[in-house]
Amino acid sequence: MNILVSRNYEILVHTTDQDWWMDIGSPRDYLKANIKKFIEEYGNRVICNSEVGEKVVVKPPSMILEEVEVERDTVIGPNTFIMKNVRIGSNTIIENSILLEGSIIGRSSVLRNVIIGEYVKIGDK
Repeated sequence: MNILVSRNYEILVHTTDQDWWMDIGSPRDYLKANIKKFIEEYGNRVICNSEVGEKVVVKPPSMILEEVEVERDTVIGPNTFIMKNVRIGSNTIIENSILLEGSIIGRSSVLRNVIIGEYVKIGDK
């Protein structure tokens, strides 16, 4: 930092009164922050606000919000967060991932360590 100051770079500081903060400058950090905060708030468990198909396994910690459809023979988690209105095809594996609202994941997909944006469609042409 001293080198930056000596070269006349402006140094900015942000203070917060929040008791929790984490740099999320990369997708990996964003995922880590979500996992850490979820475990702090809810522990190592599953929160599922939607009905899932037969033979669906949801491993903790994971969260599935409202209006999500998960077809049979699918494994979700651990460390997976699925937002509203997501559709997941059968025989799919999703681990260490975040699926944002409205995403559609086709059958027999494998997603690991990813963040899927809103209204993205993967698989099933």
